[in-house]
Amino acid sequence: MKKSAFFAALLCAVSSGAYAASDVTLYGVVDGAVSVSKVKGQAARVGFDNGIWAGSRFGIKGNKDLGSGYNLGFILEQGFKTFSGDAMNSSKAFAATLNLQKSIKQTFN
Repeated sequence: MKKSAFFAALLCAVSSGAYAASDVTLYGVVDGAVSVSKVKGQAARVGFDNGIWAGSRFGIKGNKDLGSGYNLGFILEQGFKTFSGDAMNSSKAFAATLNLQKSIKQTFN
């Protein structure tokens, strides 16, 4: 009984937080390939390689209008190994980027 009450409370907390954050995007890229290599006189090697193009990663990005022309944006991103799912950088959860922008509107007469 306690477990179901806990999960119900957790579900309410998660759903209410997602409702308040309307400018948040979850994204990801899975980058892997099946590769074949052959050396003269030896058998061909078939394997799975990680990060052929740009590396596998997932992230969260969003922005918030602060009013008065200010906009705050963020990106949290982490790379991972496609085959094992291990983090590329195990020393931190995400690489973080924050930016603050000010819109300037001018009218020319």
